[in-house]
Amino acid sequence: MAKKLYQEYFGGEIKDTKNFKNNIIINRWQYNLITGSNNSNLDLILEDNGSKNLNALESSEEQKKYFIQNLKQKGFMDNSENYLFDKKYELKQQINYPKLSGPRGAFIEITNACHLSCITCYNEFTRAQSNKVMKTEKIKNIIDELYSFGADFIALTGGETTCRKDWFDIAKYVKEKDMFLRFYTCGVYPKKIRESILENLVELSPGEIRITYAGMEMNDKVRVRKGKINGTFDEITQSAKYLIDNKQNVKLNYILSHENVSETEKFLEFAYTLNSKAPPKINIGPVRAYGNASLCHDFSFTSPSAQDFFNINNLVGHFRKEKGMDINIIFDCLDKLSDKVMLQKKEKIANTPWPMLHQGCDFGRSSLGISYDGSISVCGIMGNGLIENAVKIAEENLDELAKLGITPKNLRDNEFNNATTKSIEDLWFNSPLLALMQYFYKKEDCEPCDKYRVQCMGMCPAMSLYDSGDMRRGDKGCVRKLL
Repeated sequence: MAKKLYQEYFGGEIKDTKNFKNNIIINRWQYNLITGSNNSNLDLILEDNGSKNLNALESSEEQKKYFIQNLKQKGFMDNSENYLFDKKYELKQQINYPKLSGPRGAFIEITNACHLSCITCYNEFTRAQSNKVMKTEKIKNIIDELYSFGADFIALTGGETTCRKDWFDIAKYVKEKDMFLRFYTCGVYPKKIRESILENLVELSPGEIRITYAGMEMNDKVRVRKGKINGTFDEITQSAKYLIDNKQNVKLNYILSHENVSETEKFLEFAYTLNSKAPPKINIGPVRAYGNASLCHDFSFTSPSAQDFFNINNLVGHFRKEKGMDINIIFDCLDKLSDKVMLQKKEKIANTPWPMLHQGCDFGRSSLGISYDGSISVCGIMGNGLIENAVKIAEENLDELAKLGITPKNLRDNEFNNATTKSIEDLWFNSPLLALMQYFYKKEDCEPCDKYRVQCMGMCPAMSLYDSGDMRRGDKGCVRKLL
């Protein structure tokens, strides 16, 4: 187990990089208990109003005993030691609004090349205009910087990651840092190197490998090779099956559209057959109607409606119960929870500091995206509309945000926007775009709903931006009105 202790202004977090379910958010007295000192740095930091009840320096003996027992149960302590952590990361600088003291992870595009020309691809729309791809040394420097902040999660993506000649070297570098590696790949490769790519993936053994489908029959219309009309379903499946058979942690992305809703049940049955003893995990997400998906084709592939999500959520509930499958989907709020479970979840939410409160989308608050040319983003799929909407929010809240250096002008200037010219520390603390997401990000349409954060992680800001022109509200996929 790789154990890491992170200091934050509200206390800290203990992470197990091998099993995220072990992670423990700790308040100030708990931090002091395991470090054995009253760290004065914590007193210098502006506290989040939402977590003042966590900042007590004293606690009862019963609370202390329970906390230590919890650490031992999760493997952070044993009966013969006080505590042991591989790394102890200090705050980099004082912060003046609720945010983490450094990104805990990043999505890094290592190439813009790809074998496919999928109509669901938003990349051509959202990509920077530059064709200059970061050099390997720079990517490794960025990984080093993230590691120095205590980041323990890196997702490598593209384009198609394996189109880059040194993809294995970069991925291995992440693994050598003992960081959790998620590796995105399309599963379609040139015949001459197909076998070696799959063998290298098995040797690499990332924490998670993501492979995407866009339906059953529909997949062969949507995910196609460049310059060819033949589909890719069989080849993607051969890759997924090979990796699963070789004990890799494969998670299948399913791009949900209004047109392939009827194929979803068949797909879940198919996924189950890949390994019925341990079915692959599934992530169901809506098609983002940007880039290629926004263009005209000889068939439709459009964003799912609220009714589509309602129907799929019922279907997902069945497969979870009957097949024991692990399936993620947004607007996941149809399963009825007991009053006891609901109370436990609400208590946990109430006692979680705002920066660590999971809201479904953490880009800009605890992680960031870095494009193939080094430009930063809070989300890879928002496109040019993001800056325009950010400026609008800044104009509407000028007095409040200007105090934090977030103004319409510096959002447009966006000086701190590229990891090849600025350090990760500079970007994290000085980017007005990241600051806006860290400070102001709220899902206004979701806050009144009693299922938000308890079951449902809420709307997708990118879809809201597409549907309504405002990333804070308006995701048409929300099923609340149908409950």
